[in-house]
Amino acid sequence: MLHQKKYRDAHGLFPVEGEKCVKEAILNKAKIKEVYATPEWIASLDPKTGLSNVHEVSQAELQKICQQKNPNAALAIVEQQDHKLDIDSLKGRVSIALESVRDPGNLGTIIRIADWYGIDNILVTSDSVERYNHKVIQSSMGGIFRVKIHECSLEETLSKASTNGAHVLGAVMDGRSIQESECPEGAILLFGNESKGISPALRSVCNELIRIDGAGKAESLNVGVAAGIISHWACS
Repeated sequence: MLHQKKYRDAHGLFPVEGEKCVKEAILNKAKIKEVYATPEWIASLDPKTGLSNVHEVSQAELQKICQQKNPNAALAIVEQQDHKLDIDSLKGRVSIALESVRDPGNLGTIIRIADWYGIDNILVTSDSVERYNHKVIQSSMGGIFRVKIHECSLEETLSKASTNGAHVLGAVMDGRSIQESECPEGAILLFGNESKGISPALRSVCNELIRIDGAGKAESLNVGVAAGIISHWACS
């Protein structure tokens, strides 16, 4: 049931599949309601976790309730996180903003990148892929439990953040090369939709437009790859 967005939204819960992801949820003190796991996985669990509502199931039974195709050992039901966005928290720190990013693998990868570079906040538009999509969770590799994802009106939020001292940098094909200078302090790195890029409305909110220089013949970079390169530039 929770594999469908409407039920995740209705109950405020989402499933987390796989031994690594479930253990990440435990380590990061996510609010876990129930765990379904094989006897071997339960036996390997540290008693200090204090988990309750752990249900023993066979691997065959577990596979029936999981979306992953690979053999699985555990599934957790976790409460959704509700992070209140504080504009002041964006000041002086690198953040990421995503406009209409639709591919779950891209969002999960960007969450993982933010987690790697210590970027605490990602702002997303309401038409972006849902953060609790199982492919997002899997590809974030635990980052979903550490990075705060805020769904908001980017035009309004970025305008306020810019007024508050943040520097909004839009990643486009015709901007200033990031090789030409250092990233300003307190930058918000804005990335657009996979096929359409950043909309004219959000381009107008940017303090500056930036680009990644290439030496080959590829037309463009995947948004997850671009986010990784620019995050490295911004956080180095």
